[in-house]
Amino acid sequence: MLDRELAAFAAAGITAIVDEAARAAGMLRIELEFPAGDAAVRLVAVYPDFFPFFRPEVAAPELELSRHQTPNGGNLCLIGRRSSNWFAEDTLATVLVEQMPHLLEFAQSGDLAKLADVEEHQGEPASVYYNWEAVPDSCVLVDSGWNLKGTASGTFRIRCERLVEPSSLRSYVRGFVDRVTDAAGLELASWTGPQPEEASVSLTGSWSRLPQAIPGSIHDVRACLGEEEWARLSAPEPGNYKRHVTVAALVFPDEIGHQLYADGWGFIQFDHPRAHRGQPRGVHGYFLRSARAGASDLAARSAAAATFTNAVVVVVGLGAIGAPVAVELARCGAKELRLVDGDTMEPSTARRWPIGWPAFARAKGRVLAERIHSDYPWTEVVTCGEMIGRAAEPGVRRQGEMIEELINGADLVIDATAEMGVSHFLSSLCELRGMPLVIANATPGGWGGMVVRFAPGSPCWMCFRTALYGPEPQLPLPPADDSNAGEVQPAGCAEPTFSGASFDLQEVSLEAVRASASMLGLQGGYPIGAWQYACLSLRDDGERRPPVWTVHPIPRRPECSCAVP
Repeated sequence: MLDRELAAFAAAGITAIVDEAARAAGMLRIELEFPAGDAAVRLVAVYPDFFPFFRPEVAAPELELSRHQTPNGGNLCLIGRRSSNWFAEDTLATVLVEQMPHLLEFAQSGDLAKLADVEEHQGEPASVYYNWEAVPDSCVLVDSGWNLKGTASGTFRIRCERLVEPSSLRSYVRGFVDRVTDAAGLELASWTGPQPEEASVSLTGSWSRLPQAIPGSIHDVRACLGEEEWARLSAPEPGNYKRHVTVAALVFPDEIGHQLYADGWGFIQFDHPRAHRGQPRGVHGYFLRSARAGASDLAARSAAAATFTNAVVVVVGLGAIGAPVAVELARCGAKELRLVDGDTMEPSTARRWPIGWPAFARAKGRVLAERIHSDYPWTEVVTCGEMIGRAAEPGVRRQGEMIEELINGADLVIDATAEMGVSHFLSSLCELRGMPLVIANATPGGWGGMVVRFAPGSPCWMCFRTALYGPEPQLPLPPADDSNAGEVQPAGCAEPTFSGASFDLQEVSLEAVRASASMLGLQGGYPIGAWQYACLSLRDDGERRPPVWTVHPIPRRPECSCAVP
C-alpha cells in the first residue's frame, strides 16, 4: 500500500517524504509538497491503522482557511465526512489533485462562491471546536430557538449539578442555561424545557458576543480576547466569592446549515484555586462542552415522533410488552403517561424488562416513573398501582373514580395486559367515551403477537373476537408455542405466564407505539394505513423466521351494536 501511495504521489508531481521516526513507532506519516504555481504548499498526511478502508488525514500547517480547515490542528476537509466518500481503491494523490486547487483558489480570493459547486451542502459549525479539550463529563445545554437580537453582552444563569472529579478535585458542570439577560438586566431568553430536580445549583456568569468564532485552544481564545476581557469574564460571581468556579460564554455566528447562521455558544469554566500559604494562584480556564437541547433540537432527528409531543397516554399493563411501550413513548416526547399496574417486577422477568437489578421486587409503575423522570424529564408520569377489576372494599376508593381520573383528558389508551377481561372492559369504556384504543399482546413462546387499533366508529372488540374465534373465523391467529415450554410458572410466582425473549417481544411493543402514533396523527401526522389488526409471525411450523406482519381490516358483525349509527 505504501508503494502504491508513493507511486501515485510521484505520478502527480507531489514530493513525498516518509517520516521514518514515526514509521518506526508504528505510524505512517508522510510530509508532502503540493505544487502551486511557482511555489509549493506543505502538507502532512497521517494514515489510519486501517488504511485503505479509511482515508488519511491531511493537515496544512501554513494555510489559514476560514472554511474547510479545522481550527485545531489545521486539518483540511478535502472530501465529505462520510466514509462513503472514500473508496479503498482511492489514493490520497488523486484526492489532492482533484480538491486542492479549489481550496487554494479560495485561499487567494476568499470568495465562497468559488466553492459552491464542489463543496457538500452542509453546515460547518464552529461551536463543535469549543468542545475538544472540555472538562470530562461537562455539559451546558442551550436552546437553538433563542434569539438574542444581536445584543453585545450580558449575563446568564446556569442551573446545574455541581460535581467534583475525585481524581483531580476539579469541579465540572452539567446543566442548562436557565436565563439570558442583556447588560441592563433585560431578559432575552429563558429555558422552557424540563428542569430536573438534580439541577439544584445556580451559577451566574458573563457572556460576550464575538464577530466570529475564535479558532484554536483556550490559550488562543485568551490571546484574542485580551487580558482585560479575559479578566472580566473570569471574575468571581458577585456576592459569592467563596465559590471557586466561574463560567463565562462566548456567542458568535455559527453555521448550523449550509450558509445558514444562528447564535453559537462556547462556554469557558474558570477554576479559582485557593491561595497557597497566602499566595494567590493563577486562574485556569477550560472549555465546557455545550449542546443544543431546546424543543426543536430534540425533535430534529425524529419528526415522526412529533405526534406524541402534546399527547396524554394511558398504558395499562407494564409487563414485557407494556413497559417498553411506556419507555418508548417517553423517549418520543409524550407530554404525560398514566401507568397502571398492580404488580411488582419479578427478578425472573429481568431479561425481558427495560430495567434490571434496581427494579427487583419493586412496583413496576414506580420504577418506570423513576427511570423516565431521570432519562426523559420532559414527560410527566402518573402511576396507579391497582389491578383493574378488584372487588370494592369499605373505606377504599372506588375503581370507578380511579378510572375516571385516568381517562379524563387522555388522548389514547394502550392495553398491554393480555387479559381478556381487561381488554373487554377497556374496549367498552373507550367506545362509550369515543376514545382510541390500542391492544397489544404476544403469544406463548414469543412466536408471534398482535396489535389491534380501535378508533371511534370502527368495528369493535366483539367484532374482532368473533372474527378470530367465531364458528367461521375470518382473521388469522398468530403462531403460538402450545407445548409446555410456551407457558411457565417460575419458582415463587403466583401464576403461570407466557415465555418469550425480549428481542422477540419488542417487535410487538414497537408496532404498538407505531400504531399509537398513527392513531394520534389522524389529522395528517404519522400515516395510519387502512387496517385495524396486525398479526405477527416469528415462527413458521416452529421454524424461526424474520418478523412478518400481515395487516387486516376487522369485519363488522351486522348484528353488533357498533353498527348502529
